[in-house]
Amino acid sequence: MLFGVSLSEMEERGHDLVEALVSEAAQANAPGRFGDSAHRAGSDQTAQGPLDASVGQAHFGWADGPVRLLEAGCGSGGLLTKLARRLDAKAVGVDPYAVPRLEDPVVIERLPGEEIDRIEGRFHVIFSVMSLHHMTRPEAFFRAARSIAAWRSTLVIVDWKDGVDTGIPEQYFEPAAVSQMAIRAGCTVEVAREDRWHFMVTARPRTSLLAVAADDQGAFVPATMFGQAPQFVIFEVNETLRQARRIEVRPNPHRHGLQHEKTLDVWRLVQDCAGLLSSRVGSRGVERLVDRGVALFQTRQRMDMAEALRAVGLSLV
Repeated sequence: MLFGVSLSEMEERGHDLVEALVSEAAQANAPGRFGDSAHRAGSDQTAQGPLDASVGQAHFGWADGPVRLLEAGCGSGGLLTKLARRLDAKAVGVDPYAVPRLEDPVVIERLPGEEIDRIEGRFHVIFSVMSLHHMTRPEAFFRAARSIAAWRSTLVIVDWKDGVDTGIPEQYFEPAAVSQMAIRAGCTVEVAREDRWHFMVTARPRTSLLAVAADDQGAFVPATMFGQAPQFVIFEVNETLRQARRIEVRPNPHRHGLQHEKTLDVWRLVQDCAGLLSSRVGSRGVERLVDRGVALFQTRQRMDMAEALRAVGLSLV
């Protein structure tokens, strides 16, 4: 007993904290976050949605699949399963001592938190509760989390704060130290606070990469299928300022291919990007991409590169 409160009660309080924070973050990434569902990618409708107001009658759509959760240090997966069902989300949990299992909508994998970047796809909410202090390389965890963060994602950490005597000889952190780990990994800290026993830190990536399908000159988004684009122009996007900076061009060696699941082969060329802006993608391709947490924007016609970026609320710098 500590201050008349049992250790299990203190842990339960930590779970309550993370449930509230994860639920809030997930709601910000619920289906429809890129606009009304009537205007999503894959639809044959051509009515304007909120994101294409700046481009007149240009046909534009976007896709936003299920919210994807990832818990590092999930144990048996009880909390993750509870959150996945409550939030109607897809979820992956990792733990170095877990028994791997697949039980829709939750997948449990035996993996340390520092290696979550080995998991395919991206996640809208990545969280850890009462587990950060178990990691031997917590800085590596933050870097790995940053690398698989989805468009407009949130990282949530709740743990014992430094100075709490749990009766177990472990090393705990000050919220300021955890905030600095997140900042060094390329995130902006939104919440950093503490209660009697815990700290709570939430953070978002400062920038995300966006891959834009381009013609041979890299000046236009061509009116071809996603997999037929000659190349992809990669932009670094400041999600706070809504600015896009061109940083790289990657050729598409699959442009003339007809292989099975070609969409995934092409996507793997740009899988470090949280978002894709392209011409049309087949319905199966849309499903495969959004199920992996990719933010997918589609134009229905040939568009100037700057105009296409404006259609998703970004300015070219």
